[in-house]
Amino acid sequence: MNMLRRFTILQRLVAVTLLVLLIVLGLVTAFALDHRQTLLDGRALKTQHLVESAMGVIEHFYQRQQSGELTQQQAQQQAAATLQSLRYGSNDYFWVHSNDLQMIMHPFSTQLVGNSVADVKDPNGKYLFREMVDVVKGQSAGFVDYMWPKPGVTDPVPKISYVAGFAPWGWILGSGIYLDDVAEAFWADMLPKLSLAALGLLLLVAVNLLIALSVSRPLAQAVAAMQDIAGGEGDLSRHLDARGNDEISGLARTSMRSLTAWHR
Repeated sequence: MNMLRRFTILQRLVAVTLLVLLIVLGLVTAFALDHRQTLLDGRALKTQHLVESAMGVIEHFYQRQQSGELTQQQAQQQAAATLQSLRYGSNDYFWVHSNDLQMIMHPFSTQLVGNSVADVKDPNGKYLFREMVDVVKGQSAGFVDYMWPKPGVTDPVPKISYVAGFAPWGWILGSGIYLDDVAEAFWADMLPKLSLAALGLLLLVAVNLLIALSVSRPLAQAVAAMQDIAGGEGDLSRHLDARGNDEISGLARTSMRSLTAWHR
C-alpha cells in the first residue's frame, strides 16, 4: 500500500486503466484463438465425415463386384469416375491413390494419374503421399497436414487432409481443407466482434481518463492552495473548483475556508 503512494493518483489511475486494457485484450485474444481452433476442428471433422460417406461409393461398387455384376476393373473404374465428379464446399474434391503409391484418380492434378507419387513432396520437403500410406497402415485412417495448391492455382498453401484405406482394393481415399479458407471464415466471423470490442475498449479508456482527470486536476489545485497557506502566501484570488459532491469538491471548499480564515 505504501509503495503505491510513491506515485501520483493520476499515475495510479492510468495504471489501472492499462491493466484493465491488458486483461480485456488477453481475454479477446484467448477467445479468438479458441474460436479459430473450434472452426478448424469443425472443418476437419466435416472433412472426415465426407470421406467416410464417400467411402460408401467404393463399397457400393465393391459389392457389385462381389455379386458378379461387375469385374474388379469395371467396379474400380466406375467407383473412380463417380468420386471424380463429387464436389462440396468451395470446389473441394476427393482423390484416390493406392497403397503402393500409384495415383488412381485426381480430378485436378491429372498429370499424376497413372503415375507413382512416391517422390512427390511439398515445399517443406514432406513426402505427403508416403505419410498418408503410413497413417493408413498404422491406424486405417487419419489426418495429414502438408502444402498443396488449390485447384487452378500454382502456389501451394497449407492443407489438412483426412485419408482412409479400403483394404480389398488397396486404395486410399482422401479429401482435405485449405487453411486459408479457414482463415477467411475466421476473420469473417471475428471482424464484427473485434470491432465491437475495440469500440468498447476505446470507450473504457476514454471514461477512465476522464475520471482520472476529474480527480487529479481539482486535487492539484487544492494541494497548491494548501501549500500557499503553509508558505504564508495564501492567495484569495485562487479560485478552486468546489462544484460537485465528491471528496475532492469537499476538500476544495475546506481549503477555501482555510484561506479565508487565515487572511482574517
